[in-house]
Amino acid sequence: MISLLPLLARNESGPNSILFGILVGAFGIGGLVSGFVIVPRIKNISIEKRVAGATILYAVAMMVIAFHHGIVILFVGIVTVGTALIIMTSSLNFVAYNSVSSWVRTRVVSVHQMMYWGGVAFGSIVWGIVGEIFGIPIALLAAAIGLVSGLALAIRYKLKPQTDVDLTPAMHWHMPREMIDIDDHTGGSVLVEMEFQIDPRHSQEFESAMNDIRSVILRDGAINWDLFHDIENPSRYVMMFTSESWTEHLRQHERMTKADLAIEQRAISFHIGKDPPRISHFISEDMSKQNHKT
Repeated sequence: MISLLPLLARNESGPNSILFGILVGAFGIGGLVSGFVIVPRIKNISIEKRVAGATILYAVAMMVIAFHHGIVILFVGIVTVGTALIIMTSSLNFVAYNSVSSWVRTRVVSVHQMMYWGGVAFGSIVWGIVGEIFGIPIALLAAAIGLVSGLALAIRYKLKPQTDVDLTPAMHWHMPREMIDIDDHTGGSVLVEMEFQIDPRHSQEFESAMNDIRSVILRDGAINWDLFHDIENPSRYVMMFTSESWTEHLRQHERMTKADLAIEQRAISFHIGKDPPRISHFISEDMSKQNHKT
């Protein structure tokens, strides 16, 4: 719709830029009305209903603009489009923000915004070309039909935060006792080792559970992860993962969620040792310093 505003203004008033400015203002008015009046009053309505309703409103406004001429109708239609667009974008931003852990929210919202505005840029090019070739009414009608048809995706892909997944930080990893000066190893990578004793009869189930752990560890910032099986002792497994630095590893302590804790506890449940799985932390030495000393 934004890409077609100049063409709409040109068709109604010729090369006069005043109408184009008025239409841009109408779009802004719709956004203000939506942001300050409508959105705060529809918080109790589900995200899916909000987006579906705004999509239908958007499509109807474009159909009216496509087949009815006149500055007043055009102005009201653009206000309606601005209103519907803010309802949709605010709802989508809410879902993106609340569907991930707190430590990664800003990154996810940034990627969401990049993809959204990238789609706007690409769509503006496409609908501008369609409007120039087939005419504005056809372009608006096709866009409206596409919007309504897209609602069919809501049957399979639900727009709602994952409220059934507890993304609260678990903070259950204990801090190791630092017996060496960590400040001398600020640039060194960190190796974490976790040793398990597993009944060989349950090896496959344990390895499957550890595969889920692998996804969590790598997601939280590890640069590699491996599970090793002792060839001399079939009941002994060692999980190892590496972090870029000690600071980055400490961040991993904060990134594990309560949902991740349940995944971790399932893997630990296969441990048959008398004591909990042994955890060791190693930090790399800068051997160039040693060579320089010698």
